Formats: sequence, C-alpha cells, structure tokens
Amino acid sequence: MAIANVVPIKSTTHLSSCLAYILNPEKTSGGELVYCSDCDSATAYTDFLEVQKMYDETDGRIAHQFIHSFPREQGVTNEQALELAKELAEKAFPAYQCVIATHTDSENTVHSHIVVNAINAKYGYRYHDNLETLSIVRKINDDICLEHGLPIIDHITGLKSIDSTTSYLTKTGKSWKYELKTHLDFLLASNQKMIFPQLQEYFRVRGFELDKERKTPCRTS
Repeated sequence: MAIANVVPIKSTTHLSSCLAYILNPEKTSGGELVYCSDCDSATAYTDFLEVQKMYDETDGRIAHQFIHSFPREQGVTNEQALELAKELAEKAFPAYQCVIATHTDSENTVHSHIVVNAINAKYGYRYHDNLETLSIVRKINDDICLEHGLPIIDHITGLKSIDSTTSYLTKTGKSWKYELKTHLDFLLASNQKMIFPQLQEYFRVRGFELDKERKTPCRTS
C-alpha cells in the first residue's frame, strides 16, 4: 500500500529548508533518486518563486509536500518508488512544477517526497489543499497501485490495507468494500453532517445496511 499525506509549505524559509532536506544526497543515493518536473533541482527554489511572481500569486501557501510511502515488506525497490511517485505527480498535478526525491534511509519504509508548487506553471491556477483535493490524490494513488498489482490503503482507518482478493475485485469493478470506501471518502471530503437515521438512509439506497448496534455498514445484497 502507498500512503499519501500532505504537509503545507507556508513560507519561503520553509520551502528552502524543505528542498534542502529532501534533496540531501545521503538520502537519495547521491542524487540518483531525484526527479524534477518543469524545474531543476539546483534552482527549484527560485523556479517556484518566479512562477508565482509571473502570475502575481505571492501570497498564501508557497507549496505542498506530499509524502508517498511504501512498507519495506511489500518489496518495492527504491527505483520503483521513484517511478510510482513520478506517475502520481504527473497524473495528480499536471503542469505544476514538482520536485521528487526518494529516500533510502528508513528501515521500515521506502518513501518519496513530492514538493508541488502551489501555482500552476501553465495556467496560473492555485492548488487548494483540502479534504476534497486530498481525496482525489489518494484515489489517483489507489488506481496507480492497483495497476501495478500493489495493495491499497484503507483511508477510513488510515492503517488497514485492502487484501489481495479485494484488490483483484476492485480491478474488475466487483468489490463492495471498495465501493463502500468510495462512499465514505465522499462523505468525509464533502463534510456532510448527518444524524444516524439520515446516515442509515444514505447507505440503504446504495445497497448497504448500517448495523444499529455496531454502526458498521454491511452489504445487503
């Protein structure tokens, strides 16, 4: 499973220190595990700021750092982790400048840092970090993992991975667990507030029954 979390970068000082940290040669196999999109690793700091000045978008958050992590036991190599992070960045942040660095110094995980300019280099759009956009990034991430035969994270618990059988059924569009996860992700992202009977009705019309005692959705058919 790949865990994708985000940390906002709110100042130029934070951006500078963040880039220096993720690009550390001791963590990236001498700089071999680094990739940049529409910028250069040596000048990424000024590259980001120049785009923001060009579109007069110098207020607000400077960038966003996404952390893309795989447990070591899944057998994902450092090189594969970098390629998966690149694919995520290309699909989730098109035309945004990105600096990607895969770190090898963790015993338990192989993880990549993806630093994304807050301003789109082509259109000047600002990327807004919220539950909805994070849900979209995680959905793209899940799709990439499934395409590569990797299990995906259960975003409801944040910990439990979806088993290989469910991963296979998800690929064929037959997984009720993944369907349930999609509904729950939508509710969380949209910040909808419901009392328990409303929640029961929401799931009932979608083919799930909400257990009155455990309050856990289960498939009715």
